[in-house]
Amino acid sequence: MRRKKGFRKYKFTEKTLSKQGLTAFVLAALSIFSCVLMVSGSSRSGGNLGVYIASTGILAWIVAVVALVLAIRSLKEENSFRTFPYLGTVFSGLAVLMWTAIYVRGLL
Repeated sequence: MRRKKGFRKYKFTEKTLSKQGLTAFVLAALSIFSCVLMVSGSSRSGGNLGVYIASTGILAWIVAVVALVLAIRSLKEENSFRTFPYLGTVFSGLAVLMWTAIYVRGLL
């Protein structure tokens, strides 16, 4: 199909990218990445990584909770695309569940 000469596609919308949603997605991805690194490092060392790594894991759990709050807040924004808020919600929820499962399993 050929385009007409001079025909251009324009997108007339007021929607923008959600900055909170994008931030939540990036924070959640960092939290999941750190979880994978810490779990693999712990399995290589036989579960003896130390207190400092556990503290970093708690910090990553807090980052995941902050990402979840940001993602939920970004879902309420008007005139913004919903891709990153939904991705941020899913990934941050997954990160919170992963970190919570690790620490609950460690307490038992």
